Amino acid sequence: TPQHNTFRINSLRDALKLDRLLPLSEIIDTNAGEVITHGHSGVAQVYYAQVWALVTFLKHGADGRHAVGLQLMLDHIADGSFHVRSSAARLTEEGGWKESAAQSAFRTYFSHSVEEIAEPYHEHLMRIAGFRAGGAPTPQ
Repeated sequence: TPQHNTFRINSLRDALKLDRLLPLSEIIDTNAGEVITHGHSGVAQVYYAQVWALVTFLKHGADGRHAVGLQLMLDHIADGSFHVRSSAARLTEEGGWKESAAQSAFRTYFSHSVEEIAEPYHEHLMRIAGFRAGGAPTPQ
């Protein structure tokens, strides 16, 4: 449950306070290995906190409307068909070639472009980090 991962919540809170969040498109397009090899622990903490928050958003946020897509994607990863399915979707999707492969896969499973989901995702970040709508931290 999101509220029990204080390490990730604190990393999110710090990134929000210091305006150091990574854009959602960058989160989607970045390979975790790239973050580790750059050797900057601050960026790695923010990246992993945001990836964790993205998973909590897809599973629990937006009234659960993305949970089915998340489970389907995980099932396809588990059965080995993810790459073929996401590649086929990219090839047949109008304008799919204009997006990165990761963003096209995201659209395939969640029916939204990264841009369409960025605002509700950011609201989710604010909520789990304990910020009010106006940006001020909630009293603890």
